[in-house]
Amino acid sequence: MDKTRIVNTDLFEVKSATGRIYEICEQTIQIKATCADGIKAGWISGNRRYKVRSGGSANKLSHTEFHILASGEVAIRL
Repeated sequence: MDKTRIVNTDLFEVKSATGRIYEICEQTIQIKATCADGIKAGWISGNRRYKVRSGGSANKLSHTEFHILASGEVAIRL
């Protein structure tokens, strides 16, 4: 049984200085947590990663800025 899962937690658009618009999917890695007595306690959210819907990844620079790895552009959340 898997002890981690990836959940799509947000979907939004960003726009670069050149006017290009990218759609970004935020994915959250979750870890299954159990109590000491073995009873399931649910899922704990861990790291987030950002995928460009047209392909590739993005790095979050701030709450509103993202670096698109494939193009090297910095884009602002709309």
